Amino acid sequence: MTTHSPVALPMAIAALAVTFAATFAAPARAVEAPDYFVQSIFDATTAEQLAIFCDSVDMDPEGAQAATNALLERLAGDGFDDPAVYPTFTGVEEGVSTRQDAFVARYALDDPTGDKVCEAARAEMAAGSGISEYLKEATQ
Repeated sequence: MTTHSPVALPMAIAALAVTFAATFAAPARAVEAPDYFVQSIFDATTAEQLAIFCDSVDMDPEGAQAATNALLERLAGDGFDDPAVYPTFTGVEEGVSTRQDAFVARYALDDPTGDKVCEAARAEMAAGSGISEYLKEATQ
């Protein structure tokens, strides 16, 4: 009769569990973020900063919801219907940073004052840019 070590069976079960966990919980494959996703992140975060530093504009919750819904629909249409994939998008930080640098340069915001920030916000709203979708005139 063969005797097994009392540790062998638990070790085999543990090894099997680790194998299954590694197989089924493998991290999702990194995917390059669609440009429109990066643009949307830039638009939303820039609008938020404009609203924080400019008393004459506020975030527009309805506009933000509409922009978010449009983004989610577009992502789903492109096959990104599982939100778990969004954290695997690559290139987001770099893309947003590049856009931020261009925005700061466009409006000479290297040394931002309230007036300069408000001018930038009003210009974006007048142009109907993606940033403007998230903004509205402040109600005093």
